[in-house]
Amino acid sequence: MRKTVDVRDLAEQRLLLLRDDFISRRWFNAACEVAHVRPRVLVPTNVRVARTGVRVAPMVFKGRALGGWMGISWDPRRFLPPYAEKLRRRVDRIYRAIVSGK
Repeated sequence: MRKTVDVRDLAEQRLLLLRDDFISRRWFNAACEVAHVRPRVLVPTNVRVARTGVRVAPMVFKGRALGGWMGISWDPRRFLPPYAEKLRRRVDRIYRAIVSGK
């Protein structure tokens, strides 16, 4: 099993992808456009899928990971709703794991 999947290798595969309004889907679309690949999308979705029987691997183009920087900005004078605090903690945990290599 390969550790990554190049977007060019997905040209003939049927894919279940997130909707176009997700930033990761926009990164994927941009990589496909640069690679001159037109993905065969079954159904754009935002439904969570159990990983049982689903292959999950980082996608790359020419050996470089798809993605970009993201951040969360909030005016400290405003109320921070619980869901936003939960997101902030989750992003912080993910970022720390990436930086530490774990």
